[in-house]
Amino acid sequence: MATANLGGASGTRVATKERELRSAYLERQRAEPGWLERETAARLGSESSSVEQVALLRALEDCKSGELVRWLEHAVRACEDTATAQGVSVPTFALTRLRQVAARDPLARQALVRLAFEPPQLSGALRRSAASAVAACADVEELVELELRLRREQDPELLASALSALGARSGERAVSALFARNGWEPPPPRELPTDTILE
Repeated sequence: MATANLGGASGTRVATKERELRSAYLERQRAEPGWLERETAARLGSESSSVEQVALLRALEDCKSGELVRWLEHAVRACEDTATAQGVSVPTFALTRLRQVAARDPLARQALVRLAFEPPQLSGALRRSAASAVAACADVEELVELELRLRREQDPELLASALSALGARSGERAVSALFARNGWEPPPPRELPTDTILE
């Protein structure tokens, strides 16, 4: 479980435990280079607790591991996608981190494409999240591949998620041309509740 969206005393204990584990993992990595990658390989998708698995992923990011994207993708595929009262699942945490890294890392964008469109298939929610992440940050060349994949996509909800993300970029020439070629319309912006106060 990630420590995002934690609440109450239980969530505080989980966050504290994760920080302690992360610190211990980084100390071990400094003493024994390569240990963190080996431990991640052994623990992700195993019976290790979700707190331990998230701490490993965060430690990999902290030490700027060149293997981070690989292990984030593996976590999305291999770990149990079950949220708990203390936070989101390991796959959801890993996918969120991939989304954040993808804006500056083409390897992360390639990983998101695989998660969204290539077997073995994930849950619909994870696939939609990956597809919308790709649509939000794909460069001009990557948009060509994304367009082909979206044309073949059989899940209407995934298509809608991707088009919604692309709609936020409809002012870009390549994106507007993509919509025009396929007869797709950018989804209308979601209306705010009438009681929402805009500052």
